[in-house]
Amino acid sequence: MNYPSSNPHLFESFRSGCRRDFHQYYGEHCRRIFYYLQERTGDFMAAEDITQRVFLTLFTNRAKVKNERHILPFLYIIAQNFAYEYLREQGRLEELKAGIAYITEEHTDGMDASSAEKVRSEILNLLHEALQVLPPRKREIIHLHYWCKMPVMEIANRLGIAPQTVRNQISQSLVLLRKTLTGEWEHIIL
Repeated sequence: MNYPSSNPHLFESFRSGCRRDFHQYYGEHCRRIFYYLQERTGDFMAAEDITQRVFLTLFTNRAKVKNERHILPFLYIIAQNFAYEYLREQGRLEELKAGIAYITEEHTDGMDASSAEKVRSEILNLLHEALQVLPPRKREIIHLHYWCKMPVMEIANRLGIAPQTVRNQISQSLVLLRKTLTGEWEHIIL
């Protein structure tokens, strides 16, 4: 990774508590961490809040960061931990794990652990790729409906749109996903 601010004096100043130099690192990494969190949580507002917590934690624990190259990995670790904490609070993480386990169980029965993990990884990769085909709004609706088990009315209220619009978006999304997913994987995920 290329660090535009790669400067030992800047890093040492940041570690000593200089807010101006902290803001330099914040500006370089904030957007990346925010998008990572938005993808993990599926919630724009939660991603904003958690991003702020991540950078506050970085500032508070700046002495633990050994060099400039460790800043971004440190931020991702903090972000991942906060995202898991958020998902646990929302009850979503266990639902997601259970859903993945259910999907893979049927196709890994009788396999050794290594082969089963490869199948699981492939299923997750296919699902992730398929979801990227959807526009962000449709992806959000699919996430809320299928991962969060949110009813159509609740999604409509949350997003400020008509329930019929939510139904249409789900229907259109499923058509796109079916076109994207081919072969034996199609019946697994849909």
